Amino acid sequence: MSVLQHFFNSFHHLPPPMQRNLPFIVDSSNNALSIVLCVNANNIELFMQCPSFVNLLPDSRQIPSNLALGYTSNPLDYILAMQTSIITQNPHIFEELMPYFANLNLAGVIDDEQLRLFSLLKHTTPSHISISTNKSSKTKYLKTFHTQFHALFELLTPLLSKDSLLQAMDKNLTKLEEQRFCIGITGVLSAGKSTFLNALLGQEVLGTSSVPETANLSVLRYGETPRARVHFWSKEQWEDLESQSAYDSNLKAFVKESKEHFKDTLQDFITSPKYSKDIELNDLSAYTSANHTSKFCNLVEKVELFMPLAFLENGVEIVDTPGLDDPITKREDITREYIEHCDMLIHIMNVSCAATQKDIDFILEALLEQNISRLLVVLTRIDLLTQKELESSLEYTKSSLISQLKNAKYKGDIQSLIQRIDFIPLAGYAALLHRIQKADSKDKPTMSLEESGILEIESYLQTMLLGQDSLKAKDKLYLAFKAMLKIAQDEKELIEIESALLCASGEELDSLISKYTAQNQALLDTLQNFESHLSVLNTDLADFLNSLGILSHNTLSKSATLIKDKVLNDILYDFERGAKPQAQAFCVMIEQGLKDCFADILREYKYKLSRKITQLKSDIAPQDSINAMESSQSDTLPSVHFQLKSSEITHILQILESLPQALSPKPERLKANLDSLFKDIFESFDGLIKEKNTAIKTLFMTHFEQIAQHKKQEIEEEIKNKQESLESALATKNNGNAEVQKDRIQSKQSQIQDIAKQITHTLEELS
Repeated sequence: MSVLQHFFNSFHHLPPPMQRNLPFIVDSSNNALSIVLCVNANNIELFMQCPSFVNLLPDSRQIPSNLALGYTSNPLDYILAMQTSIITQNPHIFEELMPYFANLNLAGVIDDEQLRLFSLLKHTTPSHISISTNKSSKTKYLKTFHTQFHALFELLTPLLSKDSLLQAMDKNLTKLEEQRFCIGITGVLSAGKSTFLNALLGQEVLGTSSVPETANLSVLRYGETPRARVHFWSKEQWEDLESQSAYDSNLKAFVKESKEHFKDTLQDFITSPKYSKDIELNDLSAYTSANHTSKFCNLVEKVELFMPLAFLENGVEIVDTPGLDDPITKREDITREYIEHCDMLIHIMNVSCAATQKDIDFILEALLEQNISRLLVVLTRIDLLTQKELESSLEYTKSSLISQLKNAKYKGDIQSLIQRIDFIPLAGYAALLHRIQKADSKDKPTMSLEESGILEIESYLQTMLLGQDSLKAKDKLYLAFKAMLKIAQDEKELIEIESALLCASGEELDSLISKYTAQNQALLDTLQNFESHLSVLNTDLADFLNSLGILSHNTLSKSATLIKDKVLNDILYDFERGAKPQAQAFCVMIEQGLKDCFADILREYKYKLSRKITQLKSDIAPQDSINAMESSQSDTLPSVHFQLKSSEITHILQILESLPQALSPKPERLKANLDSLFKDIFESFDGLIKEKNTAIKTLFMTHFEQIAQHKKQEIEEEIKNKQESLESALATKNNGNAEVQKDRIQSKQSQIQDIAKQITHTLEELS
């Protein structure tokens, strides 16, 4: 059954209308198409009351006179024909519009059952990923645009008269030629990260096992000769680990095991500055495997692997991380720090236990707080499930993400958020067996290479990140051309100053000098306004962070009051019936309640902070005075995180150790003791929030100052260039060489104007 038939049978309970004279879709935007596809007999009256919807149907008011198309006066018939046209033109439409349908579901336009229906319709298409199978002509020939950039670079560079503009051109070219792409591989322990990565690389580089294997962060880079470099913890990092272990039982056992195993030799590896060692690739497992008897993995912070693999050429690096639920939280901290610099994340989940709370929290954090362009979720071990079970797991994972956004009351652009996530199922071990092709191996792949999903993942990476026609390559070209246009316009303005002064009479000359002096003053005013704008944003952020602190305190206070009242009543009840209250049991009750409260507060804190950062981006970027390079700089705002480590939680909850002394059969005294105990917990938690707010404020103040300084340097350079051009033109005029220079300037003006037109046309093609 076709997608069209499925849609009409399940959504309208009707057969598709006859496909004759299908109406023209005036607004073909994804947002408009998703809305049109949501209309049926049950909701059309509601839709027809909405002017914005009626505007999508320009002929709906004249349907009775539109007899040539063969439709009745019933608007639904016309809409059904539009839906037929949309689906006929693109059978993959439900796959491409899922983020928009999800957004409409969150807005209450369609219910959960309708969303589920559209999701099922998506599966009638052959692809698992939500990217169009047809590349647009705008991205198909990016290599041609790249060649054009170099040609225009060669034409424009000799025409530039100022060193600052020449330097800007060279910097722009260097930035375009930079080919550094960082892909982070994440997931909980034993999700199948190493198996996936080995299949992707085509050989067993990293150890795989049925138990957690990779204990350290590994960075894979291109190298002519296979080799590895091991980086051990520094002395300062190890001292931090020991300090945290006082409040973390897992970390305490880790430090104890390490000291007992290495004894006096520990100081040979834990040094300041940190010790690094080059090793043979065959010895890698001794340093990275959590199961190796050497226990070197305890002392290793990270490992660099250099491999002569084509996949890693052109600056591509892959970061294979320890599990997100690693009991050694220091490793998790390192993982989070590294992924701040990743362009893309591939998050691995075991399809049999996908979408754990740890997975969901990490994915939402990565999308909301990181500068991640795309996130690919790979569901592994699909060869253990039936096709029906796989589809069910896939839908559960997606719906869990949407549900979490609902529960968090996230009010940001959910549509764009979901658009950045793609899902591909994978049989990693089967793919690896195909790639390594060991003739003497007893294991045989359980499915073909195509069925394993690895080829689809490679195609995805090629499209999204690594290929010449990738979206990232397109974005880099767009910014490069935009920066080149700004340079051409700056040179054109300088030439116009010279031309105007050379051709001016005595009276006109004074007027022009006054005009350019006023323009320079206007530039200084622009700088002052921009700095004032950043100052306002900084104050706004400080006020917002203060409100977050108050919100966190009030939320904790309300939850803690409920916990405290329950504990108070339960203790008094024990005393009344002659039983001795068990302090340990009450400690466990309070601890679990507070941990749940901490988690809720921090989740809300992160979501609200993420929305604020999104607002800051939009408040900075639209400024007309900011050029393409500055816009890119302001868009990459500092990454901020707030993770309560186990050691910090334990440190706060150590206050509960005084609970046995607080127990009293006298209600007033017991209440006072509990109030004092909870007050200490509040103050400790508030202290953490205040420390984080202070750190965030300092981070953004520094960032705003950097943007302002960059703008100041740019304006000062522009004023200097104009002043030099003015003085040069006056000197030429006074020396009697004006007529000779006029011809040169006119020719130069014509060349730059032509170059600017070509750049503008290219930008239109790339946008």
